[in-house]
Amino acid sequence: MKAKSRQEEMAVKHTALQALASEGKAAAVEAMRNFESADTRWTERIRVEVDNLAMAVKESKEEAQSAVEKAKAQLIVRLDQSDMALKDLARTTANDAEERSRRHTKAEETLGSRLAETSE
Repeated sequence: MKAKSRQEEMAVKHTALQALASEGKAAAVEAMRNFESADTRWTERIRVEVDNLAMAVKESKEEAQSAVEKAKAQLIVRLDQSDMALKDLARTTANDAEERSRRHTKAEETLGSRLAETSE
């Protein structure tokens, strides 16, 4: 009877062990499903975030290029304005110098004729 009782005890333990193994296997399968599901969710989240970052970088690049183009256009306009102002200043200075030269020549002629009159 002892052997039979021992055998029954071993059978009960074996059954309990099989049940534990079965539960462990089910838990492992469930854990794997949960891991795969989480992995899929995180992969999708990461992909979305990477896409968002890529779009933000593209927009920033476009904004920077636009700002550079605007700055270039403003610089060209200012350079053209400066060029015109310098040319105008050069023209005015040349005209003023020419006018002064005429006045000096006229003054010299007047002075020369007065000197000639007084010396006569």
